[in-house]
Amino acid sequence: FPEARFIHMLRDGRDVAVSAFRHKDRVLKKIGENNPKADLEQEAPSLLHKWAEFTRDVLKAEANGHTIHTVRYELMLVNPEL
Repeated sequence: FPEARFIHMLRDGRDVAVSAFRHKDRVLKKIGENNPKADLEQEAPSLLHKWAEFTRDVLKAEANGHTIHTVRYELMLVNPEL
């Protein structure tokens, strides 16, 4: 999509990790695969690594000339008019 413009919602990686962990837990419970050994502290490094990779990919795309507007999620909550 050479003419595409992108909006990048950038959220604090710690919040992303917690949200992804809780979402996975909800989905597993819903399909009957409860994981009693699920541990956020154990899974956080992997989740944060994925977040960092995605964020780096967006920065690379921007550096390669793609039009990307980054909106910081937490700032949007404080001031949605930005």
